[in-house]
Amino acid sequence: MPSIILKACLDDMVDKSGSSSEEYTGTLCLKDVGNVNNNLYYIDHTDTIWECNFCQAKFSTFEKASEHEKMCLDRKLPPKREKRIISLLKSMRINDDELTSPSDESLFEQPPPSEDCPICFLQLPHMTSGNVYMACCGKVICSGCFYAPVYDIQGNEVIEKACPFCRLPIPTSEEEMGERYWDRFDVDDAGAICSMGCFHQSGKFGFQQSYTEALALWREAGDRGSVESYCNIADAYDYGRGVERDQEKAWHYYELAAMGGNTSARYNLGVTEMLAGNMDRALKHHMIATKSGCADSLKKIKHLHWNGHATADEYELALRSYHVYIDEIKSEQRDRAAAFSDEYTYYEYSKSEKEVIHQMREEIEARRRAAREAREAIEAPLEAQSEYLNGMAEAVRLAQAGVFEKVQPAGMAEAAVEATPSQQEVKEEVCAEGEEEGVESRDIEIVMSQTNCSRAKAVKALRAKDNNLVNAISLCRMD
Repeated sequence: MPSIILKACLDDMVDKSGSSSEEYTGTLCLKDVGNVNNNLYYIDHTDTIWECNFCQAKFSTFEKASEHEKMCLDRKLPPKREKRIISLLKSMRINDDELTSPSDESLFEQPPPSEDCPICFLQLPHMTSGNVYMACCGKVICSGCFYAPVYDIQGNEVIEKACPFCRLPIPTSEEEMGERYWDRFDVDDAGAICSMGCFHQSGKFGFQQSYTEALALWREAGDRGSVESYCNIADAYDYGRGVERDQEKAWHYYELAAMGGNTSARYNLGVTEMLAGNMDRALKHHMIATKSGCADSLKKIKHLHWNGHATADEYELALRSYHVYIDEIKSEQRDRAAAFSDEYTYYEYSKSEKEVIHQMREEIEARRRAAREAREAIEAPLEAQSEYLNGMAEAVRLAQAGVFEKVQPAGMAEAAVEATPSQQEVKEEVCAEGEEEGVESRDIEIVMSQTNCSRAKAVKALRAKDNNLVNAISLCRMD
């Protein structure tokens, strides 16, 4: 039976017969613990540190250490992978000397934008629901390209779902998916190592649930450039997930993740500084996060402006920066993916955009129903098939014609959909010819998205406030 190494000195290990206390330091085997307790010694486990003999993971109780060592024994991995995992666990040591705070110049430097999608070459959204990691080739693609149909070299649509980049079929089982991640682990893919840490945390895809191994994998992925891994480590220390809560370590890893471009970590730093009363530092964090597309940070800047901790110019700069980011990532195909499912949402929509998304989703459902009914018609009895098919073909034609007439690639906010009565009233309020002269079109769209007003009303507000964006927004909200 493998042993659990007892690293602490057992000062209260005494003979049951009443002899004097005896100090004992050494290795205690699992099979011998019962004999020690029943025949020779009484062990006070207070302040005892138990350490796994395989991976040197430390535990405060014998039961947890025994359970973890059993997991190490049960894990069936090739020797090379097992050796690598054990090496990661052994090297997971965080010294206080490593927890050095970066300089303000490094901390508040605007990180570079995220990489482009390797298929559509548009900037990848910062929201995790807008990205998909492909374990077959190690590429991160946008939700729009993942949702889009795949065609073969002859132009025929591939029915079997495949990777849009390398064209390998999508795994159909958890075992196959887990093996794909192990293959990427073998080539030191930081994204795969980070995902495997998440799988160990949740117990998905055949990975044993272990916070210790999750932290070890995140640490390795972070050292290889995965800023999401640093944010996961920070969350673990911040909320006490698998480790004791340690705000100093959580803050350290939030800073590492934020400097690498993780908007969630940057937002958490801003909120923490606000709670501490450091409004200037909080504003800097939220400005950086807003430029990277964090809508929650934009809301925080609005509150700072209302409370007098941010100027109107700073709030206006945040608004413009956020909409510049939206322009960079926005595409028709990503909009269609978001309309298909909330799993593909890639930025926070305004009220008017949510209505358009809802309308697009209804149209997609209508198209599906028509296609489903057409398939059912083909399977209908032969005597009624001819008449039924004629009727359903007309239904399919009308449904498809309706979809392509309503959804235009010009953008969701201006999509030509059948409007509700309130929307029709907004459409009727059209700008007079020449009224938009001297007013930036981009400013009009920002005012419309922030207040859900008509274009004509946004133009009037901007003219009334001499093209001051913040004052125009306030005027539209008061009306």
